[in-house]
Amino acid sequence: MRLRPGAADRMVLDATGIFAALRAGSPEDAAARWRAKVEYAVRYMVAELPLEGFDADLWRTLTGGYGRA
Repeated sequence: MRLRPGAADRMVLDATGIFAALRAGSPEDAAARWRAKVEYAVRYMVAELPLEGFDADLWRTLTGGYGRA
């Protein structure tokens, strides 16, 4: 898998933040950091997709219509 520069650093930073929040006993902060991590990952992966290979109908089915397609 080819990653953009800085992507691996971002993954480590996200994971470190989640674990730090859990160790600090802050489930709300951990959950917020997890959501931000997942949102970033989805945006990153979608940006890597070739537009002509993106199935907008499948995206709407999988997400219940959320997001852009």
